Amino acid sequence: IIRVVITKLSGGTEEISATFTVGSLVLTPSSISEAMIKGSTRAITVQVSSPGQLTDVTASNVPSWASVTPSSGITSPGSFSILLDTSTVPVGSTVTAAVTFTSSLSGLSVSLPLSLQALDGSALLLGVSPTSLDMIGKPDTGNTAAVITITAHSAAPTATYSLTCDESWLSWTISGPANPTATQTILADTNGLAEGTYTATCVLSAPQYADVTIPVTLVLSPSNCLPVICADIRVDVPHSITFSQNNGGELRDKNGVETGFTYMFPHNPGSGTAQAAYIPQNLEVDMVKGELRVEATPGIEFKTNNNANNLLSFGFAAPNQLTYLSTWVMQPYDANTNGNFEQAGVFFGIDQNNYAKVVWTTYKEGGSTKYALMMVVEENGEILLDEKAFVLNQPEFSYQVRILVDPFEMKVFGDYSLNGILWFPLGEVSNVPGEWFSFDAAGIDPIIGTRSFGGISASRRHNSQTCIFRFKDFHLKVGERPLPEVDFEFTKKSISINHPTNMAFGPDGRLYVTVLFGDVYAITYDNNLNAVDIDKYTTLPDDLGNRLTLGIAIDPRSTANDIILWLAHSSPHLRGGGLNSGMLSMMRGSKSGGFNQISHPVKGLPRAEADHAPNSLHFENGKLYLAVGGNTGAGGAIQDSTEFGKREEQWHSAALVELDVLNPNFNGMCYQNGQNPFGKDTGCDVKNWATGLRNTYDFVFHSNGQVYATDNGLGGARTGAFPVRPTPPCFGFASADPVSEGGQNPLQQTDLLYNLKKGKYYGHGNPARDECVYKDGSYQGVDPHPDFDPFIADLGMHASANGIIEYTGGSNGCPVLEGDLLILRYSSGDDIRRVELSADGLHATKITTVAFGFNDPLVIRQNTKGDLFVAEHGSGKITSLRFKNC
Repeated sequence: IIRVVITKLSGGTEEISATFTVGSLVLTPSSISEAMIKGSTRAITVQVSSPGQLTDVTASNVPSWASVTPSSGITSPGSFSILLDTSTVPVGSTVTAAVTFTSSLSGLSVSLPLSLQALDGSALLLGVSPTSLDMIGKPDTGNTAAVITITAHSAAPTATYSLTCDESWLSWTISGPANPTATQTILADTNGLAEGTYTATCVLSAPQYADVTIPVTLVLSPSNCLPVICADIRVDVPHSITFSQNNGGELRDKNGVETGFTYMFPHNPGSGTAQAAYIPQNLEVDMVKGELRVEATPGIEFKTNNNANNLLSFGFAAPNQLTYLSTWVMQPYDANTNGNFEQAGVFFGIDQNNYAKVVWTTYKEGGSTKYALMMVVEENGEILLDEKAFVLNQPEFSYQVRILVDPFEMKVFGDYSLNGILWFPLGEVSNVPGEWFSFDAAGIDPIIGTRSFGGISASRRHNSQTCIFRFKDFHLKVGERPLPEVDFEFTKKSISINHPTNMAFGPDGRLYVTVLFGDVYAITYDNNLNAVDIDKYTTLPDDLGNRLTLGIAIDPRSTANDIILWLAHSSPHLRGGGLNSGMLSMMRGSKSGGFNQISHPVKGLPRAEADHAPNSLHFENGKLYLAVGGNTGAGGAIQDSTEFGKREEQWHSAALVELDVLNPNFNGMCYQNGQNPFGKDTGCDVKNWATGLRNTYDFVFHSNGQVYATDNGLGGARTGAFPVRPTPPCFGFASADPVSEGGQNPLQQTDLLYNLKKGKYYGHGNPARDECVYKDGSYQGVDPHPDFDPFIADLGMHASANGIIEYTGGSNGCPVLEGDLLILRYSSGDDIRRVELSADGLHATKITTVAFGFNDPLVIRQNTKGDLFVAEHGSGKITSLRFKNC
C-alpha cells in the first residue's frame, strides 16, 4: 500500500492511498508427473513468464534425479528444460521434489512440484490393433493385405519396433518408430497355396518392451464372397445388431472392431469385387454412443454409377416372409453436407443395378439447399421410382428409414419415422422381379443360400469435403401376415447338419443324410426322436474331392450289417458346372466297420453350368431311377449372361432316367469313348424313362402304381427361352426377349406336379431329343408334342417345390393322411403341402398345408412309425416331426 500526504499552500494536508499487486513468476506446466521405464531419461520444456522482463531467474532445490538447463540466468518471459532421469530411482518407486525458481532483483519466486515413477520396462506392452489378424483371399492370386496400428506406451512415447513372422508366406514392411503411433502392413502371399485355412504367428518387439504375439489366420477360398465367408452371409430373420457391442463378423472398422454385417455389396455387377468396395478405414464403431460412423465416399449406386463403397449388408431368405429392413440415420444435418446429393439410409437389392433404397438426402434447388427423405428403385439400371418427401433443416432431428420386402405381393415399400412409432410413406413399386426375392434357386450359391441383401448406404456424392454419417442399430424384422390354417400339431426336434441335400432310411434304422459337397451323416434316433448318435463318413470327398451331392438311395441288397449307398453327384462348382460331370457312386459298409468301399459305376451324366444336376434317386422293382436337371432355363440355349451359360440340352438332361445297375452286364460309362456329348450315341445303358422335366428334384413311386414328381418352373425374368423353333432340328441360340416382344422367353412359370408315365414328355424342350415344342405349344402357336402329358396340379409361383413322399402312416402316424402326397416348398411357403388324390390316382383333388415355419426345406422322408423328417437346407437342420393330433 502506498500513502501520499499532500500539504496544501492554503494550509492543511490531504492523504491519498493506493493498493498495488506485484506480479509473480508463472510456470507452464505448473507441475510435472511422469511414469518412465527404469534407466530412461526424458526432457521437458517449461515456459516461464513474469510481469516484466527478468534475466536473473535461478533454480534451487533441484533433486539428484533431475537437472535444469540453464540453472541460472533464466530469462523471463522464456523457457528452460528439465531432464528427468530414472537411473537412480528404484523400480516401482515414486520420488517427489519441489524445485524453486527465484529472481533476486524482483524478489519473485515460484515452486515446480515434480513426481517421477520408475517402471519395469519388461511389463510394458506396445498397443496393437487389431490384436489378431483374420485374412481372407483366393488361392494363387498374389498378396492379400492387412494393416495393424502400433501405439507406444505413454512411459516411452517413441518405440523403435521390429516384426517377425514364422511363415514364409507372410511379409511385412520395414521396421520403424512408433512416435507415438505407426501403421504396419502385413502381406500374405497366396501364390502356391491351395484352398484351406493357414495359421501363423507374428511377434512385435521393441527395446524396453515385452514382446507382443499377433496370431494370424489366412482363409483361402475360390468363392466370390471375399472379404467375407460365404457360409456366414445369410442370417435368419429376425436379426438385429446394435453398435454398443462387438457384433462379430469379418467386416471390421478401422480399429478392428467387428461391425456385425456379413456381406459387402461389390462394385459394377458382374465385374467388380466386394474387396474393392470395402474401405475399413472409413468405418468406426462407437460403442459408447452405440453408433456406426461412416465416412462417405463419392461412390453411389445410381444408374451407371455402380461404385458405392461400404454397402454393409446381410443376406437373408427373402421368399420366406414379409421382411422389414430399418436403421436410424442420426442427425444427418451435422454430417457436413452442403446440398450436393449427399445421402444416407437403408437399401435392399441384388446388386447395384437392381435395388430399392430409402435415404435422407440434400440437394440444391433455386440456389438454396433442400432436405428430403427419398426412395429410389432401380431395375437393370433404369429408375422405376424416385420419390422425395421434403423436410426442414432441423439439426436435432434423426430419422428411422425402412423398407418392406413383400415376396407375396412382389413389391417393395418405403417409409420413414421421427420416433419409430408414426410412419410416413414414401413410395411403393409392384411387380418387382422375382430374382430380388431369390425365388429360383438356380444360380444361387447354395453355400450363401440367397441373392437378396439389405443394409446401409452412404454417399457424399459431389461434396469434396469429409462427410461422416452416423447409423444407430440395424434390424431385419418379420412383418405380420395371416398364418395358414392347419389341422395338425407336431412335436418338433432339430439337430444341426450344415447344408443337407437328401436323406434315406437304411435297414439298420439309421437316417443317412447327404450334404452339399459329399459327406454322408448317419443319424441314430431313439424312440422319442432324440438323436443319440451321429456318424460322419467322408468316403466320397476323400476319393474324388468335393462333389455337389444331391441324391442318396439305399440299395435293395442292403442288410442291417451291410449297407450299400448310392450317391448322385457332379462337379462341385456351383456356377460353371463341368460338362458331363454327373456320376453315381456306390459306398458300402456298416456302423461297426465304417464305409471304406467306394466305386463309381456310372459316369458322364449331364450337369448344367448352373446347379441343375443329377438329383434324387430311388430304387423300384430292382432298377434305379434318377432325376436329372435341365441344362437350360426353358429348353433353348441363350447367349445372354445367365447362370446357365450357353450350354445346350443333352440326351439325358431334363429327364427321369432308368438304370439297371443290379444287372452285372450294365454299362454306366456314358460319353467315355469320344462320343459327341450333345449326340444321341451315349455309349452307355442309361435309358430315358420320362422327359421334358425342367428340374425335378424328387419323385415317388406310389403304392397305387403311379409315379409322381415335382418340377421347378422358370424363376428368372431373363434366364430362359424355349427352343428356337417348334420343329426339328431346333438347336441354336434362342432369344431371351419375351414372347410378347418376338422372343422365345416364356417368363416366370409356376411349379408343377406331374403324374409321370414311361415315354411321356412334360414340356421342357430338348433339341437333342427333337423335343422342340414348349409345354402345350401355346407359347409357339402350335399343337402339343405327340407325347405331351399335362400336369395334375399347379404348386404355385416361386414355390421351388422339391421333396415329395407318399405318406404311408405307422404306429405314431396319422391315418387320414395315408396315401396322400406330402410336398415341400423350399421358397415361397417354406411348408409341407398335402395333395389329396382322386381314387384312380390320376388327378389331384385338394391341396392344403400340413406344417409351416421351416427354413428352406428341401427333402422330406418318413420312418416306419409315421414320423416325418425334413432337411432344412437354409438353417442347416434335420427336423423331426411327430404327430400330436390327427
